[in-house]
This record gives sequence, structure tokens and C-alpha cells, in this order.
Amino acid sequence: MSQPQPPLDEQGEAHEALSSAVANYGQRILESPQMLGNVVTDLLPDLPREQSLLIAAAEAGVAADLSQHVRNQNLDPGTSVQLAAHMLADKKAIDAAASVWVTAEYARALGYAVPVSMPPSDPAATLPQIPMNVPPSPVSVPPSGLGAAPPSGPVSVPPSVPVSGPLYAPVSAPPSGPPAAPPPGLCAAAWPGVCAVIRPGVCAVIRPGG
Repeated sequence: MSQPQPPLDEQGEAHEALSSAVANYGQRILESPQMLGNVVTDLLPDLPREQSLLIAAAEAGVAADLSQHVRNQNLDPGTSVQLAAHMLADKKAIDAAASVWVTAEYARALGYAVPVSMPPSDPAATLPQIPMNVPPSPVSVPPSGLGAAPPSGPVSVPPSVPVSGPLYAPVSAPPSGPPAAPPPGLCAAAWPGVCAVIRPGVCAVIRPGG
């Protein structure tokens, strides 16, 4: 059964070494694994575990990740440390406690105020809850009358009503030839322009043009 590892940087030597490296070379050294490795190897010869963690954080871009959270996303330093530590643990397969320790040391070297002791936590719980106000989508209702949408489905047509009788009155053609004689017993008054009275009670046919 493996023995539990001692706490990291019990004497604060790694903290002093990282602060000295930033004071001498600027914050850019936190993004240069090779340069930082040379410095911490010289300053921390008896702390190989702390050395490897500080170099691994530089390789994983912890300094840039912290700046992204604090400056661009306006997160507090404590939340930023937890998020950056989770990223470091995923990239380098480092246990959560060690990842939080080295990330907090990087945050202090960048000038962020973080608590002295920071236990690891679930990064999802540290994210701020931002309400999402989604406006309701407008519902378009077509107006009635002009421009209204045509009805769906078949359109019913009222049955046609049969029309009784002829649609037009028949027109009789005028008789051809000479006019016929009036029926017996009729006088010229019944056939004006056709009959002429010869004597009372007797009519004669007048032929046109005769």
C-alpha cells in the first residue's frame, strides 16, 4: 500500500521560486516551459514534485487560461483557479489537489488575490448561472378578408337548381307567300290590311300590290 504524499510546498519554497522567476523575467516566463524549467530546477533542487507541477502548468497554458477567465469573462479569481485547474488535470493527468495548488500559485504570480487554501471542487458548480432571456417568437395571424389564407381541404359547391321551362321564348317566323284568307264569318276588322268589306257580312282578300 502506497504511502500518502506529503503536502506540497510545506516551506513555501516553490512559491518564492515562482515569484522570483516572475520578478526577474516577467509574467511571460509562466508561458515558457523551457525557461521556467531552468529557473525552478536551480531554485528547487530538493522539490522535484513541485518542479514538475510548475513546468506542467506552463506547458498546459495555465497563465493564459487564467487571464482569459478573469479579464475576458469577468470571473472572480477563485472561480478562475478552479476552472483552470480542471483543465490542467485533464490535459496532464494530474490529481485534483495538485492541479489546484499549482494553478493557485500561478494566479498569485499573475497578481490575482486568491485564498491561501483552495480545496478542489466541481468546476460545473463554480460556473455562474446566467439567465437566458429568450424572447417568445411572434405568431403571425393572417387578417381576415383580403389576403387571408385559403381554406384547407375540399371546397363544397352548392348543388345547381334545375330550371323549369324553356330558357327563351320561341320566335315564330312570318308566313311566306300571300296571306291566307280569313276564316269564314270574320270581317275585315279582324284582319286589317288583309280583308276588304264588299258588302255587309262579306269580306274579300286584298292581295298586296294588287
